[in-house]
Amino acid sequence: MEAARDIRGGDFIDTAKQFGGVLGPYGNVISMLNTKREGEPPKDPFTGQPVYSKLDSPADKYIKQMEWWWKLFGPSSISSSGALGYTAKAIAGDKDKWGVEATGAKALLKWMGINVGSLDPQSVMATRKFRIRELDAEIHKIFRDPKYSKEDRQNALQQLRIERQKILNPE
Repeated sequence: MEAARDIRGGDFIDTAKQFGGVLGPYGNVISMLNTKREGEPPKDPFTGQPVYSKLDSPADKYIKQMEWWWKLFGPSSISSSGALGYTAKAIAGDKDKWGVEATGAKALLKWMGINVGSLDPQSVMATRKFRIRELDAEIHKIFRDPKYSKEDRQNALQQLRIERQKILNPE
């Protein structure tokens, strides 16, 4: 009933949200079309990013809109962000969106549905720091909670040391 009222009132975004994943890509289309405002580009409902820039030429706007539609309905492997796009980057010797050089071997694997990624040392360190902060937050919760006995707290502290070692020395 709510969906019918929203449609009658011209509110297609809420209708698409109410149906959730039932509408599939069509819900994304409805949401995207409802984000278009006078002088503003439409936004991708999934990423929240504009489909094109206000500064793009009319031809570029058209191309970016067609690419958005293709990414939504076409096979992902032959899109600019799929295996075909990665292959083009590998041929040109460009870097992928993570700043890693695109290679022919990785491109071939993408055609087979295998995504290979190598992590740079900064990403690995950031992930380790995040995991340690999570452990520290856990131990603080345990030490603040009166339901834990002194023995439970000591066991948790010992386990924290073990887990930290696993994070810092994964081998």
